[in-house]
Amino acid sequence: MNNKGSALLIGLLVILAIGGGILAVTSLSKSLPSIDDAKEEIKKAEIKIAEAEKEGKAVELSKQRLSEAKSKLESAKTALKDGNETRANELAEEAKDLAAEARMKYIGKTTEDFE
Repeated sequence: MNNKGSALLIGLLVILAIGGGILAVTSLSKSLPSIDDAKEEIKKAEIKIAEAEKEGKAVELSKQRLSEAKSKLESAKTALKDGNETRANELAEEAKDLAAEARMKYIGKTTEDFE
């Protein structure tokens, strides 16, 4: 192979390496609608809980559920990053449900209300 051929081959390898890097970065930033939905529900719950707390309502159970929701969301993101979209969807749906419960079911409630 002559110098021009070597330079061309090196140039193609560089382009492929850069293109592969861009593809890898794009796939890492990929999200799922279920993850976006869970994020939105968590935001709503945070706002509602803060408002309830200002009003002097019991919010400890809501905060616990919200914490669980955030943990599930992080697990969903990890599953997606690991390439397991099915598990990521499941975890994101669980996160969304927990956040919705925190926002709608548990505000103003204490453990005695569920015994």
